[in-house]
Amino acid sequence: MTGIKEGTSPPIEKAINFFDHLPFECTFDSKNKNLINDCERLGLTFGEKTVGMHLNLNNFKNALRQNKSVSIQKVNNECHLRQWVNITSLGFKLSKNYIKAFIYPIFSSGNKKFHFSLGLVNDLPAAASLVFLDPPLASVFSLVTLPRYREMGLVPYLLQESLSLAKTMNITDCMAQDYIFTKKGYEKMGFQETQELSTYVYIPHKNDK
Repeated sequence: MTGIKEGTSPPIEKAINFFDHLPFECTFDSKNKNLINDCERLGLTFGEKTVGMHLNLNNFKNALRQNKSVSIQKVNNECHLRQWVNITSLGFKLSKNYIKAFIYPIFSSGNKKFHFSLGLVNDLPAAASLVFLDPPLASVFSLVTLPRYREMGLVPYLLQESLSLAKTMNITDCMAQDYIFTKKGYEKMGFQETQELSTYVYIPHKNDK
């Protein structure tokens, strides 16, 4: 939910219903005080402030040079998901339990709009991403590289498959959040900074189901 103007408040209740009691993040312009109030009223927890990044997919071309040491693995089983959680936990310095509480319900739902990927270097897990594909917009929910691999330029390789798929779905724009260890990769792909963003997190209670 990026790019929302000051004074407007899309209903968070609809987002909760849309995700059908799955965890989700709500990210928007930090100046939108009405939306901040809505998030707090409905029990969403403040996560962080970042800088928004935007890419017009009409300008995106899948033209990376082949790197024999790098491969991309779609997350499609429990083993892959555990690797995804481990990388995300280590990369963001968050507890595995927190990541599991957020990610496992989404993965278990089988919702095809969520695109999980692993980046491998010499067949070893090195990076992880989660992209939400919902025409006409794609959103990078999570993208992280383990510290020892952060100078290898893995971000474009990790995102190219998801964004190539997005283009076939008539998705025209991709939004992301800028972290220090992903900024160079985003810029290499043509992403541009937009505005300061605030992220609020919704994790449903078991008795909400």
